[in-house]
Amino acid sequence: MEKSNKKHVFVTYIKTTNDKLWQALTDGELTKKYYFGTSINKELVVGGHFEYVGKDKKGNSKVMLECKTLELIPNEKLVHEFHFPGYEESPSRVTYEIEEKDGLCKLILTHDQFDEGSKSFDGVFKGWPIILSALKTYLETGELMNYDKFVEVS
Repeated sequence: MEKSNKKHVFVTYIKTTNDKLWQALTDGELTKKYYFGTSINKELVVGGHFEYVGKDKKGNSKVMLECKTLELIPNEKLVHEFHFPGYEESPSRVTYEIEEKDGLCKLILTHDQFDEGSKSFDGVFKGWPIILSALKTYLETGELMNYDKFVEVS
């Protein structure tokens, strides 16, 4: 399928260090605190596959996202494929870029390489602001953000 030129770019500033932000992005025990309860199930290595695993409505373990690491520069940049299981479309791409200055991190998230007519394009536009807000809340306060009233997690 042909790729579209559509993309989402989100920028947020988080009062933290790049070490702590990087750990939050790559450690499965931490991702489940802000990423809709999902955890990365493998160590990230370039070319390696990993999944975000969570719970379905019945409490059973479920693969929510299938990914492949494309680029990895610790504390600076992570690029990976992004695919919802069951969607008949090729993977899109997510890029996290981190810039730190004096205990403040600028996180730039770019989600691109969607198939033309992608189902996931609109869905991720709704999901990323929630994920990034929950990440910021967790890193700055240590508290979990309660977003249940705003989104239904399948």
